[in-house]
Amino acid sequence: MDYSKSGAEKLFFVFIGLSLCCICLLCFNSKEKDNSSSSRAAGGKVKFKVAMILPGTKSDLSWNQSCFLGLERIRKELGAETAFTEDTTPENAYILIAKYAAAGFDLVIAAGSEFSNAAYTAAASFPRTSFMIVGPCGGNNDNLGSVSFRDGEMVFLAGALAGLKTASGKVALISYNPDQEHSGGTEMGLLFERGANFVKPGTKTSYAQMRNPSGREEGIVLTRRLIEEGNDILALDTRAEGLQIHAFAGGKGCKTIGWIMDQRQISPGTVISSCLEYCDAIILEGARLARLGRWEGKNYKFGLFEQAQDLAPFCGSLSAEQEESIKDIKRYIVESRFLR
Repeated sequence: MDYSKSGAEKLFFVFIGLSLCCICLLCFNSKEKDNSSSSRAAGGKVKFKVAMILPGTKSDLSWNQSCFLGLERIRKELGAETAFTEDTTPENAYILIAKYAAAGFDLVIAAGSEFSNAAYTAAASFPRTSFMIVGPCGGNNDNLGSVSFRDGEMVFLAGALAGLKTASGKVALISYNPDQEHSGGTEMGLLFERGANFVKPGTKTSYAQMRNPSGREEGIVLTRRLIEEGNDILALDTRAEGLQIHAFAGGKGCKTIGWIMDQRQISPGTVISSCLEYCDAIILEGARLARLGRWEGKNYKFGLFEQAQDLAPFCGSLSAEQEESIKDIKRYIVESRFLR
C-alpha cells in the first residue's frame, strides 16, 4: 500500500474541507445580514422617528393641542415612533431639540416660531436630521423648514365676522405672538380693520397685543380697557394665554371670536365662532415630505384654499343672510388669491 500517496490525499481532502467551511461561514454571515435588512423592509424599512417640543401643555384647547394632534396623526397615519416634551421655553429648546436629533429622530418639530434660533443652531449641528418649525420662518434652504398659515386670511375674515355682529360699531383684535413686535398700525391690525369695513364701512377697530406668555391677568386688563372703550366684539388670536378672556368678556355683555380650535365650549353664550387653524393637517403634510426625503428648507404656507383654515360652526349665532355673507367672503379670499 502506498502510504505517501494516501497522506497526500488526506492533506488534499483536509484542505478542501477547510475551504468549504470558510465558504459556508461567509455564506451564513451574508445571509444573516440579508435577513436583518429584509426584516427592516418588511416592517416598513427603519421606523420613521418624529419628536416634537411644545411651548405649553398638549390639552390646552388651543395651539399646543392642535400641534400635538399633528404628532398623533403622524404616529397613526405614518406608523412613526414619536416622542414629545411639553412646557418648553426658548431657553431650554436647543437642549431638547439636540437631544432628540442625537437620539436618531428623523424629524424634530418645534411647535412655535419662538424656537427658531434653537432650531437653526441644531440644524447646523445635525445636518442629517430634518427640522420643522410650526410658524413663519424662512428656513435654511437645506434641512430646516417651516409650515405656517396665511394668517392674514383669517384675520380679515375675523374682522368681517366682527363687523357683521357689532352693535356699537367698535370691534377689537387681541393677539399674542411670541416672536414679533406688534403695534396698532401693524399688518394684522390693518387687515382686521379692512375685514370689518368690508362688510360695514365706518366700523372702528382697535388692536392690542399680549406680550407676557404667562400673563393671563394682562389679557383681562386689556379686555377691560377695550370693553370700556365701547368694543362689543373681541377676536382673540391669543393661544391658550387668552382663553380666560371669553368668560370675562361674556360677563360684561361682550361677544368673542376664538382662535385655532373651536372654543365655544369655554363660554357657549359668548363665542360667536372660532377661526380654526388645522395645525395637525399642516404638520402631517410636512412629515409626509420629510419621510419621502422631499423636505426642503423653506416655508410651506397653507390657508383657506388648502382647507387648512376655516370658521367653526355658528350654531345659530348668525342669521341665514349673515352666514351667506361669510360664505361669499371666503369665496372672495380663495378665488382672488387674497394674500397669496
